[in-house]
Amino acid sequence: MRLVMNHSPNMTSGQVGRTSFSQGRIPELDGLRGIAILSVLLFHYISDRVVWMDSAPGPAPGSFLFYFQKVFSLGWAGVDLFFVLSGFLIGGILLDARTSPRYFSTFYARRFFRIIPLYYLWIAVYFLLILTPLRGLLRGAPESLYRGLEKWNVAPVYFLFLQNSVKMVHGNFGTGWLGQLWSLAVEEQFYLLMPLAVRFLPQRRLVPLLWAAVAGAPVARLAVMHFAPQHPGAHYILTICRADALSMGVLLAVGWRNQEWKARFLRYKTLFLGLCALSLFAVGFLAISDPTPYSKAMAAWGFSCIDASCAILLAFAIMLPNGLWASFCRWPFLAEFGRIAYCLYVIHQAVNLLCHEALFRTSPRFLDWSTAGATLLAAFLAYGLAKLSWKFFEQPLLRRGHAYKFFPDPAFSSTHSEPDPVLRPIA
Repeated sequence: MRLVMNHSPNMTSGQVGRTSFSQGRIPELDGLRGIAILSVLLFHYISDRVVWMDSAPGPAPGSFLFYFQKVFSLGWAGVDLFFVLSGFLIGGILLDARTSPRYFSTFYARRFFRIIPLYYLWIAVYFLLILTPLRGLLRGAPESLYRGLEKWNVAPVYFLFLQNSVKMVHGNFGTGWLGQLWSLAVEEQFYLLMPLAVRFLPQRRLVPLLWAAVAGAPVARLAVMHFAPQHPGAHYILTICRADALSMGVLLAVGWRNQEWKARFLRYKTLFLGLCALSLFAVGFLAISDPTPYSKAMAAWGFSCIDASCAILLAFAIMLPNGLWASFCRWPFLAEFGRIAYCLYVIHQAVNLLCHEALFRTSPRFLDWSTAGATLLAAFLAYGLAKLSWKFFEQPLLRRGHAYKFFPDPAFSSTHSEPDPVLRPIA
């Protein structure tokens, strides 16, 4: 079912939220989420060797494997697509429910059932493994695996979603288990701020605020790089530095609910296609020259180009449902990965680490047929676990969350495609 617009310029914002939208799933969004998680997965499993605390040599420069790994070297940008998608989906839910008497209670109840159980379970298992007698299970493992294990005082940082706000130093086990969770902290902090902005700001003030966030994020990134050089990844993981991606998504949600904005997009779609091509060209240049998210060029303009590309691609997928791009986004293969993206994102690095440690007693690497086989095994195991989690754990909880309604009449309750929390860091 597709969202259907029936907007009257005489409607108040409350009337628009209650009566002008027949809400339902947008199938293209599952495909985009699938693209995002596959990008992250391929990056971590094939290209990313920086996060592991070893000095194993990489492929020889100029070799086939060297260039093969370079193809996926910008896969970490899948997290930016997740941010844009979350901004669009969460922003849309909030815009449609802004007049609800159950606005905050329903929103946070649904977010709780979607995010907290799996996240808290994953965190709890980690600390049980390293801080209780269960730590004995790690005996016999290579020292590199359990070097630098966390203490109890770190646990509250993760349970309160503050891991992106302080510098966290992990050993290999902590990196594989916890490292990717910084993006969930960004999401949760976004969930605290955006409901307030949508509820209490009229659109004429909300839209300029969102544009200010888009423009201000590169400035914030450069400022953080200058004033906090001791934390080279801060500009990548702090919420204020990633506000442009989330804000672009919310801006798209506002435009999706405005007939005039939609008409302008369709009228100037060639111009937007050119802007997307220009942004992708800039992204391609960075992918070849310096694909790391830690460079000054990436902070100044690289993230902005990546986020703009993601936003425009999202716009084309939903605005032109009969186009080739939208058809590709509806590919069942992508939709399947989109559905299980949350759990897959949370567990994929740990599964890869444990597979390589069990088979080779080394950190993950992709250097020959044997290590490629271990990586492929990890991918299948991670997919299987994520599939089981979705069927028997996440989906029932999601239904429980949707028992909470924004409006008494079920016809007006939000049934948007639920966004999976966004993902992972490189360090």
